[in-house]
Amino acid sequence: MTGKLLSAFTVTGLLALFIALPRYYFTASPACVEDAAFSGLGYGTPEYRAAAVEILSHSQPQDFRYFFKTFSAEGADTYMVVNLRSKTHCFDVPVLVERWDKLDGMRKTNGRSYPKELYGLKWSLQERGGRQTVVYEDMRAIID
Repeated sequence: MTGKLLSAFTVTGLLALFIALPRYYFTASPACVEDAAFSGLGYGTPEYRAAAVEILSHSQPQDFRYFFKTFSAEGADTYMVVNLRSKTHCFDVPVLVERWDKLDGMRKTNGRSYPKELYGLKWSLQERGGRQTVVYEDMRAIID
């Protein structure tokens, strides 16, 4: 009887774990195909940023998967450069980080020895310094 009860708890626990895991654990990363909206635009140029903001202004955070590239500083601000991928888009965007609660360890090592995929990244577009900026809000986890 104890063995059957233990097996039932084990199966139930595994099933609950499977249901709780994000679907990304079970799907391949989308391929990054050059996005036509960025053709001929250099990363970081005003035109590149405008194209990114245009796409993001019609999108929600859950529309993309996120892949960490590096951290960069512009004056007193620190940005996390992230590659955004969906079925129709693939581009890099600097995400302004003002809250370091979940990212402090990554910042200290510039992401070395951390997984590349960022799960559940939440961001918002906000006016900063006279331009629309992607601002980090929260993140669920980092995926191996």
